[in-house]
Amino acid sequence: MENQKKYTREELEKFRARDLYDVAKKQKIKRYTIYKKNELIELILKSYENKSKEETPTKEETVKTPKKRGRTKKSKRGNL
Repeated sequence: MENQKKYTREELEKFRARDLYDVAKKQKIKRYTIYKKNELIELILKSYENKSKEETPTKEETVKTPKKRGRTKKSKRGNL
């Protein structure tokens, strides 16, 4: 994720609707202009949570699976 500032609820409540639209646009919230100020704040805060969950790797992603070995090649010399 790009380095975008994550605002607290208190900071977002001080913003005007137009400023919240800008934040919502950066968070890729669709149709942000139809929401009331309080609803938009909730959506922005939820989008922060969703983004942080996406960035945190799950256990399955962090465990490395062993590579499969192919057939071993026979020596050209043969058995001595």
